[in-house]
Amino acid sequence: MRPSFRTLCLVTMLAAQGLFAPIAQAQDQPKPLATASVQSLVTFKEQFKFLLNLGDAPDLAEQVESFMSFGVIERGIGLDTKRPFGISVWMDKDRPDGRIWVPIKAGGQAENMFKSLPMRPQKGATGIYQLLLPPPFPPLFVKFGEQWAYGALSPKTLIPMDGINPLPMLKERLGKDDIEVSFDLSAVPAPLMEQFQQGFEMGLKEKVEEFEPKRPGESEISFRARQLGLQTFITTMKMLVSQGQKLRLFYRLAPATQSLDFGVDLSAKPGTPLATGFELLHAFHGRFSGVKNEAAPMAFMVGVPIQGPLRELSLLLIDEAKRKADEEAAKPNGATMAQQVRTLLGPLQKTVDEGRFDLRLTVGGKQDKPNIGVFVGVAESRTFVKVFADIIKQENSPQTKTINQQQDGFEVFVSTEFQAAPEGKGLEKFQVGLAGNEKTLLFFTGQADALTQIKQMIAEFQAQQKPSSTPLVEFQMDLRSFTKQVGWDRAEMDPQMQQIMTDAVNRKDLDPIVSLALHATPTGLQLRLHGGGVALAFLAKNFAIGFREGMGNAGQ
Repeated sequence: MRPSFRTLCLVTMLAAQGLFAPIAQAQDQPKPLATASVQSLVTFKEQFKFLLNLGDAPDLAEQVESFMSFGVIERGIGLDTKRPFGISVWMDKDRPDGRIWVPIKAGGQAENMFKSLPMRPQKGATGIYQLLLPPPFPPLFVKFGEQWAYGALSPKTLIPMDGINPLPMLKERLGKDDIEVSFDLSAVPAPLMEQFQQGFEMGLKEKVEEFEPKRPGESEISFRARQLGLQTFITTMKMLVSQGQKLRLFYRLAPATQSLDFGVDLSAKPGTPLATGFELLHAFHGRFSGVKNEAAPMAFMVGVPIQGPLRELSLLLIDEAKRKADEEAAKPNGATMAQQVRTLLGPLQKTVDEGRFDLRLTVGGKQDKPNIGVFVGVAESRTFVKVFADIIKQENSPQTKTINQQQDGFEVFVSTEFQAAPEGKGLEKFQVGLAGNEKTLLFFTGQADALTQIKQMIAEFQAQQKPSSTPLVEFQMDLRSFTKQVGWDRAEMDPQMQQIMTDAVNRKDLDPIVSLALHATPTGLQLRLHGGGVALAFLAKNFAIGFREGMGNAGQ
């Protein structure tokens, strides 16, 4: 059943005033606690249609076009669907207040439509309407200008609004983003923030207490490590709430490039321990942040300081390894293995003392036979190469071939091992390669020639250049190459989801890259998520299926 014109107008008006509203700040406005904005209703509609078309649902896209007929909305309601909407919220002593900005067409259609709402808004002497909403919602006060309709929870908030144009501020806040939401914790009054922190910490404590008791069979070192992790989590969350300042979230969908971006920006209050921590992270440069391998379908990199709880946890693990080595030494024929473990613990202890953790992982190869390359920063890496070479040689079969050589300052060891192939098809070759210098250990395992792969990794490490922006964490995957070369474990994957992924990957016209990056700035953190056309097509198809099911349920 098609919605009536009045119902369509009412829903659109309320959505525009409550959900997609623009932001501006008059001179008398307190510091905003939260702001939100969207480019325009046209942008929203076109993105809606784009997702449905990309999801192979052009019939639903046509229905959306028919339902969201903005020509009717502009003529009947008077909304300007091509300009931004937004809202700004702040605290007026102990109660919330704010302003809503809705772009309208000149001519009075918006006001006339508003007056005809079933709630029968009452107009006061100052030209401000009062709209009584159903409990528990407070009354909404609305005023109409030539190009904007203003909403607020207090009539005094609307009095100085005449002549204010929020468009420049809205464009500045949005930039190229389609939707942005920001929170400023420093704008919360101290008594309210204190109450919030107390409630937050109590709720956090209740959740954490469920995980605190020692579990049956859990070793003491595992229990201590888990406790340290919980304490670190609690401390971090408390710092973010008490010392965090601004949080901004944004979303950007680009039909022209068929890509989706999502971002989170977090900043700390100046002079706080959290701010100092962000400054230290910003000054830190990961050892492998400039290493590139365009051919790898998947790559993961992390480079962070080893300080505070991370250092304590690392030392706990080293102590546990020492204890295990002592137990192994007491067993028959265990002395050699125990000595090898103790030999490795010295460099690991030195690495922890140097205060940094650097790792880069790449995955490639063929389906079910991946090639894995690892770059790791560790002191006295040649010691690791020697110990692992001894272990492999001790367990060699007669067919195993080993190579020792020097390569550009790295000690290199390569071994070809044999293992039973699946389903009794004989033996298949499996290779391992290691290379180490003073502070860098390279490791490769897979079906490819290990010596060639290790040499390539050395070349990639030495060819890297310091990037202009160093991420703390970085992840990138080529969905098309990963699917074809490595494959997915689809044993438990829904057949429909498997087909959707296959269809998306086979779209040669779509960008297959997905990525994540976490950066530290001098004042905070930035998280960026990016999805190319393949990932977007997968999401769009699922969105179209869900939308069709929802439309069907609504029609029943």
